[in-house]
Amino acid sequence: MQPKNIIATQKFFSKVITFIELTPNQIILDPTIVRKTKQALLEKRAINGFLRDDINQFSLVVNNNFALDILQLNPPTVTCIDKKLSLYGLVASYGLIHLLREVSLASPHEKINCLLVERCSDADLAHLYASAQLGSNYLADNIAHQEWDAGRLHDCFDKRPTDAQFAQLLRMSIKQFQDTRAAQNRANARE
Repeated sequence: MQPKNIIATQKFFSKVITFIELTPNQIILDPTIVRKTKQALLEKRAINGFLRDDINQFSLVVNNNFALDILQLNPPTVTCIDKKLSLYGLVASYGLIHLLREVSLASPHEKINCLLVERCSDADLAHLYASAQLGSNYLADNIAHQEWDAGRLHDCFDKRPTDAQFAQLLRMSIKQFQDTRAAQNRANARE
């Protein structure tokens, strides 16, 4: 008897995603979206299964120019949450809300490129959130293994972060961060 071929099927996000320009004060962290996303993740209705709250993960104040750079390179993913098409909720990368506030205070009329998704199911919201988390973790791991300039990294923040905060930012242990920084200082001294 021949074995049957088993075809695994997996539901992928199929909504339309378009670009839209928004001012930072048009984008909010909608508690309903957050609740639905977390519930779907808990019920394992997303392809990726991350459940992490990044909203209060970092208390470092990023300078306004750097906040805008991050938002332009990592566009917020949003969905419209009102009938007037004037208010949008983040559906992924909830930690970006801090950066949006920084830019809004400094430049309230600044336009930011965003990824706009149609209204979608709770499972799709969770999948988008988990995919964004996976992407940001990959990026952080990649940054941690690259050569970085401590001086330029300091300039990204209003107040110099502690070694522990830098280590957390780069996803390293404090010892790894201190060893990397010491090696970089030695290399700079030789030049």
